[in-house]
Amino acid sequence: MDRTSAYGGVKEEVERVKTACQFCSVGCSADMVVRDNHVIRIEGDWDAELNKGLLCVKGRFEPLYDGRTRVTSPLVRKDGELVEATWEQALQAVADGLKPLNGNLGAIISSRVTNEAAALFAKIFGTGGKTGCMTPLPASLKETEGDLSVLDDADLFVVVGADLGKDHQVAGFAVKRGVTNKGARLALIDAGENEFAQLALANLRPSEVGTAIEIALGASAPVVLYGADAGDELAVLRSKLAGKAQFVGLVPGVNTRGLQAAGLTGSADLSGAKGIYLCLSDDVADEELIAAAKGADFLVAQTSHLTPIVADADVVLPAAIWSERSGTIMNTAGRTQNVVAALSPLGQAKSDAEILQAVAAKMGLS
Repeated sequence: MDRTSAYGGVKEEVERVKTACQFCSVGCSADMVVRDNHVIRIEGDWDAELNKGLLCVKGRFEPLYDGRTRVTSPLVRKDGELVEATWEQALQAVADGLKPLNGNLGAIISSRVTNEAAALFAKIFGTGGKTGCMTPLPASLKETEGDLSVLDDADLFVVVGADLGKDHQVAGFAVKRGVTNKGARLALIDAGENEFAQLALANLRPSEVGTAIEIALGASAPVVLYGADAGDELAVLRSKLAGKAQFVGLVPGVNTRGLQAAGLTGSADLSGAKGIYLCLSDDVADEELIAAAKGADFLVAQTSHLTPIVADADVVLPAAIWSERSGTIMNTAGRTQNVVAALSPLGQAKSDAEILQAVAAKMGLS
């Protein structure tokens, strides 16, 4: 048990809210244990077909230790300083700042949003070259492929371009179970260090893909798991193991498939953009995005936390976090899942979809 949940309330005093985990693209089912508008702990859903009660560190513990300061009211820059404003004032400032740009606008969205928010974002800002996502989808993962359920029966795992100790950890648990409990073997193809190296029968470089193919051809039920860092070796595996191995793709980010359905799969070219709209939700902008945003004449940050990007924003719109929003997301296998709000948004925060709907209305979009 996590120490933060100790003495948080007896069974009769808490509420359990079933939702989908929003911390990687596996999309595990989870129960949020809630009391007094506070998440006491997060537990796995033991009836879930996908994860069978398992949760990783990211899904079970890290959300409870997020110490970032929340944005609880809209902020508008006046005389060089960000000051609190009403929602009406902030939305009007967004419209006044964006309309004169005549479409010379860049827009970026996080994969940590719902399908509903992604669809609205695409309708408002389009899906062209200056609109994109924070987690671009590699060409090798454009097609949905495989389901994690096939891992249970595999006698060989070929993992390429993915570190299952850092991301997609529940898929990694299935690999560990197979190797340690069922006698399955692991062939790891990675150009750098990998947390699963000690578990592997063979640690291979991409140029050694032929060895992995030889091992797989001698297996009865091989499965190839591949991630965003898989290179040309993936095409070789496909060619040589067609009809022999099952392939399972692991997309980066969280609701990357949902963004893909909305047409938001690539990065955005922000060069020359006079205005930038960032739908960060409860995500964090990296240094490259922060640098790109500095060049804009007008910057809107739709975000839940006071992260460094806020310092450059002209308008800040407070967004709800993962436990405060409802809607749907799509996991790496293309399965649509419900996310359910367990808490009321803090302060004046609103869900990403509500904010985007209000922005569209203020800008006169139907």
